[in-house]
Amino acid sequence: MSVKQTKTMRCASGIKGSGRTIKAVCYAMACGVILSVCVLMSAAYALEKSARAGGYAGEAVVFCSARWALLVNGGIAVLGLVFLIWCLVLHRQVVKKTIALEDERRRAIDAQQDSEFHFQQLMDGMPDAVFIRTDGRLAYANPVACALLGASTPVELSDQPVLGFFPQGKQAYITERIAQLDAGNGYVLAVEHTLLRLDGAPVVVEITTAPLRYKGRSSTLVFVRDVSARKRQEQLYESLVEDTPAIICRYKPEGELTFINSAISVFLERDKDEIVGANAFDFLLPEERVLAKNILRGTSPEDPRAEYTVINLRRADGQLRQMRCLSRAIIGPDGSISEFQTIGFDITDQRNLEERLSQTNKLETIGLLAGGIAHDFNNVLQTILGFSELALLETPLPDPRASDIQEIIAAANRAKRLTGQLLAFSRNSPMKITRVQLNQEIERDQRMLARLLGEDITIELVLDETLPEILADTGHIEQVLLNLAVNARDAMPDGGTLILQTACVTLAGNDKRLQPEAAPGDYVCWSISDTGCGIPPHIQAKVFDPFFTTKPKDRGTGLGLSTAYGIVRQLNGWILLDSEPGRGTTFSVYFPVAQEVSTEQTEESGTVPRHVRRNARILVVEDQEKVAHVAERVLASHGFRTRVARGVAEAHAALAEPGAAYDLIFCDVVLRDGNGVDLAETISAQNPDMRFLFTSGYVDEKSHWKAIKQRGWKCLIKPCPASDLLAAVDEALAYDTDADG
Repeated sequence: MSVKQTKTMRCASGIKGSGRTIKAVCYAMACGVILSVCVLMSAAYALEKSARAGGYAGEAVVFCSARWALLVNGGIAVLGLVFLIWCLVLHRQVVKKTIALEDERRRAIDAQQDSEFHFQQLMDGMPDAVFIRTDGRLAYANPVACALLGASTPVELSDQPVLGFFPQGKQAYITERIAQLDAGNGYVLAVEHTLLRLDGAPVVVEITTAPLRYKGRSSTLVFVRDVSARKRQEQLYESLVEDTPAIICRYKPEGELTFINSAISVFLERDKDEIVGANAFDFLLPEERVLAKNILRGTSPEDPRAEYTVINLRRADGQLRQMRCLSRAIIGPDGSISEFQTIGFDITDQRNLEERLSQTNKLETIGLLAGGIAHDFNNVLQTILGFSELALLETPLPDPRASDIQEIIAAANRAKRLTGQLLAFSRNSPMKITRVQLNQEIERDQRMLARLLGEDITIELVLDETLPEILADTGHIEQVLLNLAVNARDAMPDGGTLILQTACVTLAGNDKRLQPEAAPGDYVCWSISDTGCGIPPHIQAKVFDPFFTTKPKDRGTGLGLSTAYGIVRQLNGWILLDSEPGRGTTFSVYFPVAQEVSTEQTEESGTVPRHVRRNARILVVEDQEKVAHVAERVLASHGFRTRVARGVAEAHAALAEPGAAYDLIFCDVVLRDGNGVDLAETISAQNPDMRFLFTSGYVDEKSHWKAIKQRGWKCLIKPCPASDLLAAVDEALAYDTDADG
């Protein structure tokens, strides 16, 4: 009800009372006039009687008394009549005014009822819970309030004490706050509290209060908003922001930090209070501050997102970390940029992994290329070496051409060793895999290393006595040691110390030392450290590239480290490099701990032949014409009868000829129209007594090494000297029949 309506109703009630008073006065005046006339007439009568008793003339007395009585009564009557008329007129006006005010009062009552109805509708339609508190109890609750507190109807909440909806520990505080509200009579902004539903479940709310008169009594209008969902979202957001490993910060355009997450505090190892308020640009390297500011200047309210940027931040431990940052402008109420928000991801490890993968892929690609080149080159060397040996057989030693031929053979052997290094780099080097105790190999080669390195370089051994075995080829392990030792020697021209250290380490899945393709587990770590000049960072990515060298042209081929890398990779290991200029270099070689002996890629000595058949018939299956011709000439020169087939089809045709009877098939593994292993399987099915000898320029999966070893066959790696070919042929022909297959 409004103040005007209240005043109108009070005025109407007052006028009603005044009308009744005037009416009573009119009645009193009429009675007074009659009473006065009676009194005057009585007085006149008494006066007349006294006059008569005094001897006055009767007419005079009577006349005098009657005149004065008439005058007095007449005056009183006139006055009474006038007053009566005035009272009647006043009464009429009062009645009219009363009727008007009564109408207005009724309208005010109707307006009040309408106001209360609209107020009820407004409160019932509020999206928030609304309560009215009167004398510490609930006098009203809208439907949202009922749902909030778990009541089905407002009756369940009516007249309930307010304190009953607050936790026990908060009731004293709430009582004090209510007293302050009642004393202040002012609007109170939203305050967060926890209420208890009727079932006892807590609910987080924001409460806003305002003074109110409700049903004529001082009350408090209470607005309650359920913020439980918002609080959950805030907690989720806070959890995401605080638990994420990415750094998140907000700062003003001039750089003042206003918010940081825990990741920044951990990254810098400083408290948040020390960082908030500092200038964000002060944490950047001087050369990158201008770049960061220019990128932020490129943002606008229309395009608030900045491009991804890679910056460098120095961690608390002094390490420089690469951060990939995404920044976004925060637009203020006035439409201008009020703050910037930046999310940064530490991509240092990812970049290192990408570089390692790129390096590995590059070396794998180079290895494939090197392996292919070595295979083709081996065929050429086989021709050169074979014809040179044939020429040397036909040239007596006194002949000066014999020494020339020997130089050709020597050069071919040097080229053979070079292709061997290429094959080692491409992980295609033939190996005899056995269980190897690395400590024993190092101790055995220590004296050789001392002679190789010289007296000005000291060798220190730090060996783990409990070191487990690895699966490796002892000759190739020695090759790795020699190559890495020579590299260390060249890095210490003025002398120094070479440290050979072994240890068994367990690498977890998140260990930075573990290669992407390697499985977590136990590994043997073999470290070769020197106190030399170190390797600059821009060269470290190239040290394993074949033919890469920083030495003069006449010193080294650039295959030492690449060969060691290929050998280790072929043994399912890897090499890590750690070097800084002026602080020396450490090559850490990791090998898997031996689980079982591998039977692949092993060189087994053949059965010692008991007799040699020099008149045996041999079918040579080779698609390279020159190589086939060399083999045919070498075998024929020692009494064997030979025939050449250019491929699988020609071999089948030669075996199908009438009267064809061959004692041995000397076959290349990789042929243009098939492979020699499949050819041998087909022939063995038809003739189990047939003997086979293979040759190949490959030692990877193309060589079918596993299948050859399982059948007990022998395979010569190109290029091979004539003496090795003849010895292998004699060995194959000398097997007993029961030993075949």
